[in-house]
Parts: sequence; C-alpha cells; structure tokens
Amino acid sequence: MHPPPSLLSLLLLLLSLYPSACWSSRIIIVPPIMFESHLYIFKTLATELHLQGHDTSLLVSEGRQVPPSPHYTLQRYPGIFNSSTADSFLQSKVSNIFSGRLTALELFDILDHYARNCDAVVGNTDVMTQLKDANFDLLLVDPNEMCGFVIAHILGVPYAVFSTGLWYPAEVGAPAPLSYVPEFNSLLTDQMSLVQRITNTAVYLVSRFGVQYLVLPKYERHHEEARRGAAGGHAGPGPGEQAVDVVYRSSLRVP
Repeated sequence: MHPPPSLLSLLLLLLSLYPSACWSSRIIIVPPIMFESHLYIFKTLATELHLQGHDTSLLVSEGRQVPPSPHYTLQRYPGIFNSSTADSFLQSKVSNIFSGRLTALELFDILDHYARNCDAVVGNTDVMTQLKDANFDLLLVDPNEMCGFVIAHILGVPYAVFSTGLWYPAEVGAPAPLSYVPEFNSLLTDQMSLVQRITNTAVYLVSRFGVQYLVLPKYERHHEEARRGAAGGHAGPGPGEQAVDVVYRSSLRVP
C-alpha cells in the first residue's frame, strides 16, 4: 500500500519550507504505542520518504516487534508496553466495551496510558539526549497520541499532524461542521436529522470538555519543560501558551 501522491506532495512541500531540508531531511515519526495498523501506515510512509531521499526514523518502545528495514531506523526507548502487552491491553478494552462498559471510560483509560508512556519517554534523559543530538528537521505526529507534540517542542523542531483515522479531534484541525460531520463515538452518520444534529452537538461539547480538562492537562508538565527549552533558545512554546496552543501550532495537517 502506498500513500496517495497528494499526501507525499504536501509533506515534501513542508520540507521545502526549511533551508536545511531542501534536498534531504532527517525525519522522526512518533507512532502510537498501540494499534499496529497505525504503525504499518507509518512504516509505509517512512519507506516512501526514504525513496525520496530522506532519512527517516521511527520512535518505538523496546520490545515492540518492528522488522528491520533499509528504509528507516528505529529509535528505541523503555516504554510501558511491548507488542504482546499492548495487544492484550487493547483486547481487554474491546471486551469491556462489548460487555456494556461505557466506551468513553475505556477511551480515557487508553489516553491515560498514553500519558504514562509519555512520562517514560520525555523523562528518560538518555533517550531525549539522543533525539536532540540527531538534529531532526521534522517530526510527524499521530493525533491519537498527544506526546508527539510534546516531543517536537522539547526538540525544537517543526511538526506535522498525520492522521491515520480512529480519533482526530477538532483540536488538531479536524473539520467540524456539526450538521454534517459526526463526532467520534456519536454513533451517527453524515446523514442526520435535526434531533441527531443536536445530539452530535452535545457529544461534540462533551468531547471538547474532555480533551481540554482531562486529556491535555496530563501533558502540561511536559509542556512546561518545552517552555523552559524555549527560554534556552529552542523553538518551543512562548510565554502564556497552553498545551492546546502547542497542538494548534502544527505546521501541516494531513487528515
């Protein structure tokens, strides 16, 4: 499977905006710590970027089964999951949902594990030093895992959002005309009656509340670290910016 030419063109256009990236760029990709389908997409994208002359790396946890490839390198870190434990965790979430437990509770538990894994990455001095020394030109973020935004700002590099589906919240640039675009987990389609549009709006508002007050605050501590880096001369968030502002500052969004 190959990414559509238009997607590759957008990424190459972004790279061309930076002088150091005119001919060959060093790109770090931060896939989610679970969902192997997302990893497969990013491996395919890394391969295509390599064929265009770019040096690509995947940031993955130790124990995650990623076959070696001449098209990309692997940056490893001691995370909270390996391939088998991540799969078991996801299977338990799916089982709980089918057993009648609220989907939102299971999703927030997944997001909580994302935040814990982010602690393991950015709190590891050796790993972050290696990433800084690599002098990457661009970081690709999957919006399913907000830690990519944090890592990009700590490293002081531009970052682009690459959506692999599943969860693509409005905070990272998802289109949100509520009369036509069903909110994630609304169980609606794009053909909505007036009552369904009102329901969609209610789900949208609840989702925004959850992201703003339950998800993003988990990353505020790392956001402060990025701000300290900016004070030291790195391209991080400015004074008064919140974690949500970091998300809004993405250089490019590819849904």
